[in-house]
Amino acid sequence: MSSRRGGTLVVIGITTLLLAGASGNLYALDTSTGAQLGKVNLGAPIPTPENGNNGGYVASGLSAGDGLLVVPAGNTVNAFMLSTNP
Repeated sequence: MSSRRGGTLVVIGITTLLLAGASGNLYALDTSTGAQLGKVNLGAPIPTPENGNNGGYVASGLSAGDGLLVVPAGNTVNAFMLSTNP
């Protein structure tokens, strides 16, 4: 499931919550404890209406499927392998 709250894009998994937003950082949090599992700087803000990117229109947000996470940032698209067994 994915959603947008206050300029932050969210993907919720069973054990991991992925957050990305205007800071240009992607965070992984443990859904049970809230502990930060990891952080990656994407080099540019994630486009959201709140930060004025994409002319106020979000063409896409975080997307996950088949063991892959895709995250737009600035004029790039970042892909991360979430699982080796989709």
